[in-house]
Amino acid sequence: MITRNSFLDRCASSNRHAASHACAASHAASHACAASHACICIPRLDISIKQNTVINVVKRLNWGRIIGLSTVINNKNPTTPFISVFIDIIWNNNDSVNNIRNVLKDGHSVKVVHNNFNVWKIYQKKNNIHIHNN
Repeated sequence: MITRNSFLDRCASSNRHAASHACAASHAASHACAASHACICIPRLDISIKQNTVINVVKRLNWGRIIGLSTVINNKNPTTPFISVFIDIIWNNNDSVNNIRNVLKDGHSVKVVHNNFNVWKIYQKKNNIHIHNN
């Protein structure tokens, strides 16, 4: 289990690592990358949902290129454990995706219907530190 402090420490370390790889081409490229790079969060999913399922759903949305995905298991209530999912994404640049980005930047959620019954609420990660399972 990951504690909040170790999780945040790992996030900060991974942010530096991700930035060095994703944006190392040039100084100008790093500014362009920072503008189109974000960490989005699905704060509560059933523990049975697999990472591949999340990746496939986000890919079908065509929001951008996924460069990292991390999950955190929450077992505080043993009868109803759940996972939080953090997705590092480089956004596509089109009107539809830009509208979604603006909704997320304003602190609102985007609801995604999965399997016709489940709704996932997706938020932009507040401190926007990127994380990876490395």
